[in-house]
Amino acid sequence: MDRPAGVLVGHFLDRWEGDPADDALLLLLRSAVTNERAAARVHEVFATQVAPALATAPGPDSAARRAAMLSTQLLGLALTRYLLRLPAVVSLSRPALEQTLTPAIHATLTAP
Repeated sequence: MDRPAGVLVGHFLDRWEGDPADDALLLLLRSAVTNERAAARVHEVFATQVAPALATAPGPDSAARRAAMLSTQLLGLALTRYLLRLPAVVSLSRPALEQTLTPAIHATLTAP
């Protein structure tokens, strides 16, 4: 498993696998779909936290693009597993999620 991608996937799952009933991220994601202020907050989080963290990855000139593509993968997982609760996604064990998602995240992080 690629170390940086594996750490990122593990951190994401740690954050989302807690009790989502009162989780601000869950509420923010749910609200961002229909509320412009919530969507703006999600944009702000990615612009100030995700993109700068990726700036040190290979090819810093493409950090914004990598952050955008990374968000599609991680927010897609959050949407299908924690909000929509699609049975095929919910039934995946954490090791299965990590094993499947880490190579995709690695590819995104190392894309030119």
